[in-house]
Amino acid sequence: MVSEAALFSFRCSACGKCCNSPPRMSLPEIFRFQRTFVGCLAVYRFTGAPTADTIALRDRLMFRVPHATGRVTHVGLLVQGYDYEGVSCPALRDDGRCALHEDGKPSMCEAVPLDPLVADGSQPPTLAQRRLDAAYFAADCIVAGAAPDFPVLTDGAGIIDAAFAASLNRHRASLAEDKRQWGNGVFRILAPALFPDSASLQRIPENGFMSLPLVPALAIIAGASDRCRARCVEFIDAQSARVEAIIRSAVTRGRVADRPMTRRLRGWSASYRDLRAALVAPAASAREDRDMERWLGVGALDT
Repeated sequence: MVSEAALFSFRCSACGKCCNSPPRMSLPEIFRFQRTFVGCLAVYRFTGAPTADTIALRDRLMFRVPHATGRVTHVGLLVQGYDYEGVSCPALRDDGRCALHEDGKPSMCEAVPLDPLVADGSQPPTLAQRRLDAAYFAADCIVAGAAPDFPVLTDGAGIIDAAFAASLNRHRASLAEDKRQWGNGVFRILAPALFPDSASLQRIPENGFMSLPLVPALAIIAGASDRCRARCVEFIDAQSARVEAIIRSAVTRGRVADRPMTRRLRGWSASYRDLRAALVAPAASAREDRDMERWLGVGALDT
């Protein structure tokens, strides 16, 4: 018999009410949507008492960092659209609906309202909490139990909707590939400065994140080949234009509350300018990492 506490149904109407912030994405996805989102490197810190399955999942996608209390602490290096206005996702149209809903939206969005960083068997408690969140409550898209015209999403066995299970696994696979292609390298770069000891983890909000520019990830990818480097320069140019447009809009609004955001984005622009100068200066590289080129979607993919 299926536990009522594990049975949830979901129906999305693309109303945009739950899109309070830009989504997490893979790095190839942020490259694809480079003129819609401002990408950032989100350094997450997950604590608490997750199930063994969730710990195993996070071991696959993230990094363990020692914690003073002995609890399991996972640090995730994830690509995310920067929440520069704190209001809604920039992919939303004027009518509040998602402009990407029918046009290959990010895999994270396809998995909503599930959490790819939580094991399948622990999704019902996540849905129970999200059902009470203001955005999902207003959308009225999550129902406890079964409801007419609402596909059943989870039961006592976990996720039973095949399409959502596939979306969830696609997003997890993209996060694992990000970790392989650049995440391990960036962690080696950042760990000595950000996580020299357990106390330093307190700078990252518990079960939250800090935002950094994507410079370390881009530097690693650009070193793979000339094609990857050229694509990174193209991305930097697109992001710089997007950031400048956001700053101009903020200056026009003239709100004091926007100043921390514009200050941060100006700092990111400066770091991108420095990286761009370094990328266009060197001579052609002898390295040709075809695996990374295929992952990023550049070069002669049929060779």
